[in-house]
Amino acid sequence: MKKFATLGPEGTNHVVNARRYIAFHDLRDAKVVCVPNFDEAFDLLAREEVDFVIQACLHPEVPDSIGRHHSRFPLVDVFQGLTAKMGVLTDKSVAQPRSLGLMPTTRVYFDASRWPDQVELPSTSEVALQLLDGSFDSGFTDLDLALRHPGRFRVDLQVGPVNVAWLVYGRAPVCHGIVADKYAPVVAQFAKSQASDPVPLLATVPAK
Repeated sequence: MKKFATLGPEGTNHVVNARRYIAFHDLRDAKVVCVPNFDEAFDLLAREEVDFVIQACLHPEVPDSIGRHHSRFPLVDVFQGLTAKMGVLTDKSVAQPRSLGLMPTTRVYFDASRWPDQVELPSTSEVALQLLDGSFDSGFTDLDLALRHPGRFRVDLQVGPVNVAWLVYGRAPVCHGIVADKYAPVVAQFAKSQASDPVPLLATVPAK
C-alpha cells in the first residue's frame, strides 16, 4: 500500500487533491495520511512510514520543504488541482465583526485589514471548526460550511475555486535536467502562437 502524507484534517484542499491524484493514477490500494504540519510529513517519509508527501505550492512551508529536503526527498511530480470555493464567512449574529480566523497563506486572496483581531491556524478546516465553536466572528474557509449550517453564516467574500499547483515529494529523484509533458494541454496554446514554425511541436529531441 502506497501512503501519501498531506495536510489534514479530513476535508482540507490538501486531502481532497491528494485523493484526486490517487484516483487519477488508479492507485486503488493507496492511503492518505493526514498530518498537522509538513515537518511531521517529512519525518514520516524519513522513517519510511509514508512513501510520498503532497503539498500546495502556496503553502508557507514550501521554501523550507524544498530547501531542507531536496537531497533526500526530491520533488518527483507536480499536478494542477482546484481548491474548493473559499471565502470569508461571518456569524450572522455579529453586525460588525472584529475577529478573523485564517490560514496565513490565504491572505493573498483578500484584504484582511478590516479585522483588527486575527487568529492564524494551520488549515481552512481548522478555521471552520473554530468558527463553529464561536472562537472568532469571521473565518476564511470553505464556503460549503454555510450550506451545512443554513442560517448561521453570511458570505462576506467569495474566492475561487482557484487552480493551484500541488507538489509531490518522494525518495528517488526523477529529474536530471527537465521533466515536462510534450502532450500537456498547454501545447495547443504553443501551437497557436507558433503556427508557422516548421519544426514539429511534439518532435522527440534526439539523445546526445
